[in-house]
Amino acid sequence: MIRKRFVKVIVIGFLSLSSKGESIYNDVSYSDTTFNLAKELLEKDDVLVPPGDHYVNETIVVPSFKKITGIVGKSKLIAAAGFRGPILVLDGVTHVEITGIAFEGNQNQFSGFSNICNTREAIRKLEGKTQGIAILIKNGAKQCWINTCEFKNFGDACLKMVNAGGRGYPVRVAHVSIANSFCGIDNYGTEYSPTVSASISDCVFGLILDAGNQYFSTCSFNDNKIGLYMKGANKNNSHGSFAACNFSHSKGYSIFCDGIDFGETFVGCQVFDGDIFLENTNGFIFNGGIIDAQVFVMGGKTNMISNTGFLTSYGGGKIHSDFEGLRSRLVLKNNFFLNELGGKDSLLNN
Repeated sequence: MIRKRFVKVIVIGFLSLSSKGESIYNDVSYSDTTFNLAKELLEKDDVLVPPGDHYVNETIVVPSFKKITGIVGKSKLIAAAGFRGPILVLDGVTHVEITGIAFEGNQNQFSGFSNICNTREAIRKLEGKTQGIAILIKNGAKQCWINTCEFKNFGDACLKMVNAGGRGYPVRVAHVSIANSFCGIDNYGTEYSPTVSASISDCVFGLILDAGNQYFSTCSFNDNKIGLYMKGANKNNSHGSFAACNFSHSKGYSIFCDGIDFGETFVGCQVFDGDIFLENTNGFIFNGGIIDAQVFVMGGKTNMISNTGFLTSYGGGKIHSDFEGLRSRLVLKNNFFLNELGGKDSLLNN
């Protein structure tokens, strides 16, 4: 093996990234290197972020046709003290891939939000009031990939997507780990974009979703205050799907659907310890899963839970339709108690 050793020093605007120690990657040794990602992106299409803690003090705008690759668990982009981000912005670009980077903010102060857990008005007022973003994807950005990245300690959203993606031109998110932030993923108007095997935990909001044609599979939303907050503010909201996802141990709601218009399907999903609340919602369909949580339906049109097993450790089987006197239609078919012999199954069906 031939190992090329060098020290590269660049100090030009945008940010100063300092690596301490020595690591080997593809026969290249980085030692006490100052690395300038913004400059690298202007010069190269394929940029390697070397291992180390790299502090960012200004937003980096990523051009089209770029690949940013790090060493998983070692290549870190960290928001410098006082810098709220975004660390990276993908603004109207195409064909950008970000792989193997750990993003770290400077805001880990989310224990104080416990008062929003079961107060819907407080949830609505709080969302959108914070700052601190790792990656912002916006304005029609398409054919973008976020793979095998880690995020923590951001005061707004780790991944914020605004009116990006589109039919045949998605923004793809896969195998990311997100923790200890205000919001894991915040999506307004970004459509036809799948998220696969995301793990989001210990956030105020695991996922804020106000977009149509979104698809989530094998994702986990655990130990958040609100697992999924699904909004109907966007004119083309909802009508997407969740498959084989887990919503567990939410301090407030596991799933809160707030005025969605066009339906959402949940297939093979599990909800434990954290209620489901549907307010003025139409077309929520939960099929072939497990629920151990209370279900509240307040207003709206037709929703359905079917072919689902209920457990009772966390209030499963308690279904409150027409909550607070607001009429709703909840269709219940082929549901059953998993820890009963069948005598009470009629409580879960109509």
